[in-house]
Amino acid sequence: GCRPDATRAAYWFSRAAQQGLPDAQYNLALCHHSGLGVEHNRHRAAELLEEAARQGLTEAVVLLALYCRDGIPAARDVPVPREAVPPDRARAVALLRQAVQARCPDAGRELAVTLLQEPDPETRSRNLPEAVRLLTEATEKKDAAAMLALADLYLTGAGVPRDEKKMLELLRQAAALGLAEARPKLAFALEFGLGTPPDPAAALPLYQQAADAGAVMAKSRLAHYYLAGRYVARDIPKALALYREAAEAGEPGALTRLAQFHQTGEFLEHDEERAFFLLMQAAKRDHAEAQYLLGKSFEKGIGTPADPEAAFYWYRQAAFRGDLRGMLEAGRCHLEGRGTAVDFDRAETLLKVALENGVTEAGVLLNKIPPRMRLPEARETPKLEFAPTR
Repeated sequence: GCRPDATRAAYWFSRAAQQGLPDAQYNLALCHHSGLGVEHNRHRAAELLEEAARQGLTEAVVLLALYCRDGIPAARDVPVPREAVPPDRARAVALLRQAVQARCPDAGRELAVTLLQEPDPETRSRNLPEAVRLLTEATEKKDAAAMLALADLYLTGAGVPRDEKKMLELLRQAAALGLAEARPKLAFALEFGLGTPPDPAAALPLYQQAADAGAVMAKSRLAHYYLAGRYVARDIPKALALYREAAEAGEPGALTRLAQFHQTGEFLEHDEERAFFLLMQAAKRDHAEAQYLLGKSFEKGIGTPADPEAAFYWYRQAAFRGDLRGMLEAGRCHLEGRGTAVDFDRAETLLKVALENGVTEAGVLLNKIPPRMRLPEARETPKLEFAPTR
C-alpha cells in the first residue's frame, strides 16, 4: 500500500471540490479544519461546508452546525486575514434538526449537547426533556460520547433523577467503547466513591492511561498520587512536572496547587506574587478552592494590596460553588461589615449551612448575631356576629 500523504490528499480533494463534488468539499474542509496538508483555516473550512451542506451532505450539515454553535475565532496571521464569526445558536439548532431528520448518526447527540449549552436557564430547563431523549436514543445505539453526556446529567440530576450508580455504569460503558474522555471521569468516580465505595487504587491506572493520552485533569489527579506517595512511590519532581503540564493547559486544580506551593515555599520558591497570579487564573475558571484562597489573599494582602471588597467578592463566589470555608468567610463579612454592608440575615443563612456541614467555627459566629425583633404573624380579623334583635 501507499504511505499516507496529507498534502497530496488535500491537493486531490481540492481538485475534486472545484468540480462541485460534496464529498470532496467536506474532506477538504476537514483538512483545513485540522491543518492537514493545507493551511489551518476554519473560515475556508466553513465555506466548503456551506457548499457541501447546500448539496445535502448530512455530515457537512452537522459540522457546519458546530461551527455555527461555537463561532470561528479571528484569523489575522494568515495571507487573507479574517474577522471572528460570532456564534449563531439558532441556526446551529435548525441545522442539527435537519440532520436528525436525515438520520445522520451524530446529529441527535450534537443537538442534545447544543440544547444543554443554552445560556438562558429557563430555556435550558425547557430543553432538558428533549436533550435526555436524544442522548438516551444515541446511548442505545452505543454512542460513547452520548453516554458521557448522559452520565453528567445523572450526576447532577438535570432532567433525570440523580443516580450515581447509573452515571458510573454509563462511564464504564463509554470507557469500554474506547472513549478517551470517559477514563478520567471514571477514575474520578472511583477515587471519590461516586456510585461505588471509594477505590483510589482502581482509579490510578485509569488516571495514568488518561494522562498518557493528554487529559489535563488526569495529569493533575495523578500528580496528587505522586505527591502523597499513594499507591506509587513518592516522587516530588514527577508530581511537579505533572502539575506544570496541567497548569499550562489551564487546569484549575493544578494552578491552585502550584499557587499553594509558592505561597508556602514548600517544593517551590516562595513567591507570593506568582501565587496570586496562579490563583487568579484558577478562580476565573470557577475553581471554588482557588476563589476562597484568592479571597484570603485579598483579605491578608498576600501577593497583592489588601482589598476587603475584593476579598468578600471572591469569598462569595466560593460560597456559591459550595466551598464551606467560603461560606464561613462570606458569612463573617456580612456579620462584621467587612467589604460589604452588615446583613445579619445573609450571615445567618451562610453560617448555618457551614455549621450543618461540620464547620464548628460558624457556630461561634452565629452566636454573635444579635437577636432581631420578629413581627407577629398577621391573623385574619374575626367576623363579628350579632344576635338577631327581638
